[in-house]
Amino acid sequence: MTSRQLMGQWTPFWNGNIKGMAGLVRVNGETYEFMGHPTQDDIGTKLQAKQVSLKVTPTQSIFTFNAGPIALAVNFFTPIDPTD
Repeated sequence: MTSRQLMGQWTPFWNGNIKGMAGLVRVNGETYEFMGHPTQDDIGTKLQAKQVSLKVTPTQSIFTFNAGPIALAVNFFTPIDPTD
């Protein structure tokens, strides 16, 4: 992770190459963006979920958003290999 914000930029790989991952969620017929930069390529919407928190642990990055009337939790998990 290279930013504390999940939205507004494309996700880079560790070597800097761009990964075109976008996150969209549909709530009550409205589509909200929460990850990536899909409006840059005209594939997203004009509605953006509001990021309200980020919690980083040794194994997880947990983002929380408000998208219309719901709270959305997005969890990225990195397993730890005890033999590594």
